[in-house]
Amino acid sequence: MPPRAVITLTALGTLAAGVATAAAAPVWLPPVTLAGAAPGTGPPALAGSPAGRAVAAWATAGPPRAAVRAPGGPWFLAGDVPGAARGATDVDVAAGPDGSAIVSWVAGGRVVVAVRPAGRRFARPVALSAARAVAAAPRCGLAADGEAVCVWLAEPAGGGDPAIQASQRPPDGRWDRPLTLSAAGERAFAPALGVGVGGEAVAVWRRDEGDRHLARGSVRGAGGEWAAPQDLSAAGESVFVEPAVAVGPRGEAVAVWTLGRGGNAVAQGAVRPPSGPWGSPEDLSRPGRDVRGARVALDGSGAAVAVWAREGVVQAAARAPGSGWRPPRDLSQAGWQAGGPRVAANARGDAVATWSAVQGTRFAVQAAVRPADGDFSAPDTLSPDVQSATAPVPAIDARGGVVVAWQIPGGGPDPDLAPNGVRAMSGLVSAPAPDRPVLVDLRPRPARFRPPGATELRFALTGAGPVAIEVRRARDGRPAGAFTVQGRAGLNRVRLAGRVGERRLAPGRYVVTARAPGGPPRSAAVVVLRRR
Repeated sequence: MPPRAVITLTALGTLAAGVATAAAAPVWLPPVTLAGAAPGTGPPALAGSPAGRAVAAWATAGPPRAAVRAPGGPWFLAGDVPGAARGATDVDVAAGPDGSAIVSWVAGGRVVVAVRPAGRRFARPVALSAARAVAAAPRCGLAADGEAVCVWLAEPAGGGDPAIQASQRPPDGRWDRPLTLSAAGERAFAPALGVGVGGEAVAVWRRDEGDRHLARGSVRGAGGEWAAPQDLSAAGESVFVEPAVAVGPRGEAVAVWTLGRGGNAVAQGAVRPPSGPWGSPEDLSRPGRDVRGARVALDGSGAAVAVWAREGVVQAAARAPGSGWRPPRDLSQAGWQAGGPRVAANARGDAVATWSAVQGTRFAVQAAVRPADGDFSAPDTLSPDVQSATAPVPAIDARGGVVVAWQIPGGGPDPDLAPNGVRAMSGLVSAPAPDRPVLVDLRPRPARFRPPGATELRFALTGAGPVAIEVRRARDGRPAGAFTVQGRAGLNRVRLAGRVGERRLAPGRYVVTARAPGGPPRSAAVVVLRRR
C-alpha cells in the first residue's frame, strides 16, 4: 500500500450477508438520485443493453428527461431530450442490443420519439401519429441492426373506435406512415410490444366487446408485414388487465394477461414458437380475488419467467422451451402488501423481479434476483427506510449486472403536480465463480474535492479479492498513480486524498479505474479543485 494512501474497507451488513455463497445473494450499491423532487416528475421508464448501458427517462413539467448509465459505471447527469417540447406524458424507453435507445412520449395528443444511436446523442424528435387522432401509450423496440418499431393507441378526434397503430423505421431510414393493426370496428386498448434481436415484432392489446374483453395480438416477421390480428385468450373468459409480451432471440414470443373467472381472477399466458401459431392459453396462477399486473421476460434460450401479484403477494412462474409452466412460487415477503411487479432477464438466464411494497405507512421498493442455475433470492428492500418509493422498473445485462429505477413520491393533493423525484440502484445477480470476485460499479463521493479534503471511492465485490486502482489525467491519459487494495465481499470504501503514493494530484480532472482480476474495469471521473 502506498504510504500516503488512506484506505478504508467496509463490508456493510446487508450487502455482505450470505456473500460467502455468492451465487445465492445479490450485491447492491447505495442508490443515486437521478432527479430531485420537482413538480410534474413522472415515474421512470428504464431499459438496458446486454453490454450494461442503461437509459432511464421520465416526464417532467417541461420536456421529457433522460439519463444514461455507462456499462458498470456512473450515470451521466440527466438532461432534457434535445428538441422535445414541454408537456410530455406517457414516457417510455427501449434499448437495442448495441446500446442504442429510443425514448417515446405523447405531446399535444401525438406520439413523439427520439432515437439515440449507440455512443451518440439523441436525434431530433419525430412525431409518428397523425394530428387528426389523439394518441396514447406508445411502446417501442429496437432490433440488433437498428430497425425501430413503435405501437400506440389512437382515438379519432371526431369520434370512432380506438385502434392500435404502428410505425417502423429501417436502420438509418425514415419512419413509415402509421398502419392500423387492430381490425375495423374493434375497440382496442392497452398496447404492448416485444421486438426480437432479429427484428421480429409482436404487438398485443385488449379488445373490448361490451362487458367482454379479449387479449389480441399481431405478429410481424423481421422487416416484413404485420399479420392479421387474432385472439389469444379464450372466447368465454374476460381479460381485465392489459396484456404484456416478450420476444426471444429466435422470434419466439410469450404473452401474459390477467382475466376474471367467476368471482376470482387468474394470470394466464400463451406461447408462440418461432414462425408458428399461438398455443392455447394456460393458467399460470391459482385463482384469487385480486390477481393482476402480469409481466413476462425471455432469456437467450427462449425460457420464460412471468410475475404477477396475487392478493398482495408477488409470485413468479418459469417455463423452459417446449415445456409447461412450473408451479408458481412467492417472491415477496410476508407482512408486506406487494404489487406492480416487473421482470427482466438476460441471455444466459439470470432474472430480476421488482415490485412496490407497503407495510403500514411505509412505501418501499423491493427486488429478488435469480441466477441462471438457481432460484430467486429472498427479497431485498432497495429504497431507504426514511423515504417512500414506488413504481420500480428493472434492467439486467449479459453479465448479471442489475439496474433498478423508481419514483420518490412527493405527496400532495394532485399527483401530476406533486414534487416527485427519481432514484436508481445497481447491483449484481451473482458471481460467475465463487473464486473470481466481480467488481460492481464504481463511484466517487463527492466527485469534486479540494485538498486537504478527499473523495471516497465506493465499489462492491461479490467476494473477497484484490482490486487494482489506477488514476490517470483525463486530458492526456498520463498516469498519476496506482495502488492495490484487498477488497472484502460487499461494499468497499477507499478514501482518495490529494496524493497517490508520493505523487501529488494537481488540480484537474482525473479518471479513476478499478479492476478485479479477470474482470472488466470500472471507471469514474474525479475533479481535484485548487486549494483555497
